[in-house]
Amino acid sequence: MHFFISYSHVDSDFAYTISNILNKYDIDCFLDEKDIDFGDTIEHKIEEAINISTHIIVIIYPASLKSTWVLYEVGIAKGKGITILPLIAHPSLDIPDYIRKLRYLKNIQEFECLIKNLKENQLQEIEEYFLWTQKIKKDNVNNIINLLSLHCFKITKPLILIFFDIDNFNGINKKFGSTVADNIIQLLLKFLENKFKGHFVKRFSSDEFVICLNKSSLNDSVKIANKVRKYIKNYNWLKIAPDLYVTGSFGVAELIEKENIKSWILRSIYGSKISKRKKNGNAVTIAPSTLPKYFSEDIFRHIS
Repeated sequence: MHFFISYSHVDSDFAYTISNILNKYDIDCFLDEKDIDFGDTIEHKIEEAINISTHIIVIIYPASLKSTWVLYEVGIAKGKGITILPLIAHPSLDIPDYIRKLRYLKNIQEFECLIKNLKENQLQEIEEYFLWTQKIKKDNVNNIINLLSLHCFKITKPLILIFFDIDNFNGINKKFGSTVADNIIQLLLKFLENKFKGHFVKRFSSDEFVICLNKSSLNDSVKIANKVRKYIKNYNWLKIAPDLYVTGSFGVAELIEKENIKSWILRSIYGSKISKRKKNGNAVTIAPSTLPKYFSEDIFRHIS
C-alpha cells in the first residue's frame, strides 16, 4: 500500500496528522512538503508519486476545493483507476459533485479505523502469498522464465501476459478426488493450446496457467481473458462429475519498457490474486504497474 496525500498548503497541519497516522501503521505515503526537494520539478514528482500509489487521500477543506493542484491530482488518480478517499475535514462544507459521488470519510477517527482494517487485510494477504510460494516448484518457475524470455526476444511488442488459476482448486480436489482434478487441468490445457496456437502457453503450477499474447493491446487482451473466463464458467463440468463447478481468477499485465520477465510475471500473478481475493474469483483484473513491497521479486526466494 502507498498513499498520496492531496491537500491545500493552508491545511498542512491536518495533512501531517494524516501522515503520522499512516506512519503509525507502517504504511508508506507521499506528502509534498517532506518528499519534494528544492530544485525538483513539482509536477513530475507529483505524477511519479501518484503512479506508485494505491490510494489518494483528499483532504476536503474550503481551501482545497479552490486548489488547482488538488483537482489536478484527483484527475490523475481517477484516470489511473487509483482508489480516491475523500476526507471531509470541514463538516459544514458544500461538497462538490466529484466528491459526493464517492464514498467519503467523515472524520479522522473514521480514517484511522479504515487504515487499521487495510493494514490487517494486508498482513493477511502477505500470509496467503507466502503460503502460495510453498506449492510452487522453483525449477518449474525458472524454466518458464527462461522459455518466456526466449519467446519474447523473437516477438514484436506489445506483449501481454495473462495469468490465471482455478478458484478453490484444493476444495475441488478434496471433494471430487485427484482424478477429477487432473481431468480439469488436462481439459483446460488442451483448450488453451488449441485456442492460442502460435502464442506462449504453459502450466505454471498445479492449477495455474500463463499465456503470452503477441501483438495484442491491453484492452483486447482483457476481452480475450474474459472469453476464457466465460468458457471455463459455462463449460458443462457435469460431464466430468455431478455438482462440479469451475471458475478462474485472471490477471492481465502488459510488459513495460525495461521491465524484466520476473517482475512482469509477478504483476500478472498479483492481478489474479486481486481477482480472487477482492472480487471473489471468476474475474479479470488489469495488473497494477507497480507491486507492493511484500509481493516483489524477493518472493521467488521463498519458492522451494
